[in-house]
Amino acid sequence: YVSCSGQFPVALASLCPDVVVSADLPVIPWDSLQNQERIGEGTFAYVYRATVAMDKVVAVKRLKDDGDFRELRKEASSLLSLRHKN
Repeated sequence: YVSCSGQFPVALASLCPDVVVSADLPVIPWDSLQNQERIGEGTFAYVYRATVAMDKVVAVKRLKDDGDFRELRKEASSLLSLRHKN
């Protein structure tokens, strides 16, 4: 959180989500994913189900075009505000 003169604290994620997304999310190399299976496709990315260390199942988005990274960051920023057990 940040505040001006100690008043009205505001979450950093709401002010500059790109910074928070870049800093808080681990980068998992594509080569470290096992059992990649394409399960869907969106406007700017393909969606895969894969496993990573210790057989943890994850959803992975792989961009169709490198220029779509901005769209992925916007989506990730929105997802940061969600709270779910998964």
